[in-house]
Amino acid sequence: MFYRLSISIRLIAVLATLIGPADTSSAQNQPWALTHASLVDVAAGKVVTQQTIYIRDGRIATVGPTDKSRIPANIRSVDASGLFILPGLFNMHTHLFGTGVLRTPPLKKYVATGVLGVRDLGSPLEEIIAISRDRPSAIQPMIWFSGPIIDVPRAPGPGSFLFRYVSGEVEARNTVRGLAQRGVQFIKVHDWLPRATYFSIAESARSEHLPLVGHVPAAVSIDEAITAGQKSVEHLGGLTHAVLRRCSSADDQMQEEVLLRGSKEDKRPAYELVMSSAYIMHLLNAFDANRCQALITRLARARVWQVPTLVLWQLWATGPLPGSDEDKTARRQLFDRYL
Repeated sequence: MFYRLSISIRLIAVLATLIGPADTSSAQNQPWALTHASLVDVAAGKVVTQQTIYIRDGRIATVGPTDKSRIPANIRSVDASGLFILPGLFNMHTHLFGTGVLRTPPLKKYVATGVLGVRDLGSPLEEIIAISRDRPSAIQPMIWFSGPIIDVPRAPGPGSFLFRYVSGEVEARNTVRGLAQRGVQFIKVHDWLPRATYFSIAESARSEHLPLVGHVPAAVSIDEAITAGQKSVEHLGGLTHAVLRRCSSADDQMQEEVLLRGSKEDKRPAYELVMSSAYIMHLLNAFDANRCQALITRLARARVWQVPTLVLWQLWATGPLPGSDEDKTARRQLFDRYL
């Protein structure tokens, strides 16, 4: 049960939002309690009201009904009437500094909404290192980060600050080594890496004892990504639909056109194709449940985690992306299949 999880500074941060940051230094070392709380029991799927949570030495010591709890009379007690206490939430795919225009990360808002840990999948290196170093003295979530995303050069545009562009295997290996020396927790790859460059990055990440995560490049199959040791797959394979491609018996003719467009510096025509009705329906119409189950089984055995970001696919299915009515209908069908 989550009651026994260590909370240390994370719950102290929540306490600071209730009693003020000036009290956090003493609260970190002193026992305290939350009373009259509504406890969200995620294991049982219910809310338990009128609960007291007693914290001692930075850990939850006891949880029980407020009217029956016996806690020392001289400790700090916070009346949590009307508030819900729940396990800390984790955002498993975010870009703290934005994806279009460089922004100031809303770190306190994460904590205020119960998000106590974030996995940053692409941010400027110096900036993400700086805020990660501030964590012990700031009210902010724990941060795991890749630094910049590794991909081949592309035309300048919004979001370019998220990337580290490489040309060839030597530069790719040097980039991985440099990021490892700066303390990143994993290496992230993207859509358009050539096969040789991708496999060089995977090998370098292994030698640096860093997980390889990210999109599955269009030039690589998800089976090859599993063999290469990629440990997480974002967006169900990236914007070139690597999971769906493996679940489909469609031929590779359209994929060759994707690779051709993706080899150009301007990647927009490639992204337009993979989000078009022609490409999406080519895969959906040949969907094979047996192929998909075999892939799911292999992913599970290899412990390759899926971070599907379904809310993002929903936005692409229903939002203002350019395209014909047929394209938008196909995207909605794609989202339904991803669900």
